Amino acid sequence: MTWPNGRQFAFTIFDDPDSQDEKVSRLVYEFLGDLGLRTTKAVWPLAPTREPNSPGETCANPAFLRHCQELQERGFEIAFHNATCHSTTRAETIEALDRFRDYFGHDPVTMANHYNEEAVYWGPARVSGLARLLYQGAMFGRTSGRFFGHVPGHPTFWGDVCRRRIG
Repeated sequence: MTWPNGRQFAFTIFDDPDSQDEKVSRLVYEFLGDLGLRTTKAVWPLAPTREPNSPGETCANPAFLRHCQELQERGFEIAFHNATCHSTTRAETIEALDRFRDYFGHDPVTMANHYNEEAVYWGPARVSGLARLLYQGAMFGRTSGRFFGHVPGHPTFWGDVCRRRIG
């Protein structure tokens, strides 16, 4: 692999919005910026409409949105952490991607998901064959049948949209 500027490795930080408020985010990114680091800050574009499963700011907070836009202007990457802090339908995810584009001028280049139903290829679906069996055994089956973002026909399916709009 060829790294920029003749480097031999790369180091990155992908920061999820889970449990982070605007005040803490400002402190963290001021520190990272002072160190000369330009990392990835993931966002939830939409406010929650149901019970959140994780605390944290969304871009529905105008001050937090301004903070994220300022980070983008300073060279930090802004990424997609799915629509909001709870599981969402296909339509809600598409709305969030549209909002992301409105807020940041383009579709996301990167994204991360983990515990919501619309997670794409997550849980046992992220591995195959023997690795999947071992994973399911290690997790005692707790993550089986919980993630559907890649399953056509499911209300949370958005795998086709992910392929078109992320990256």
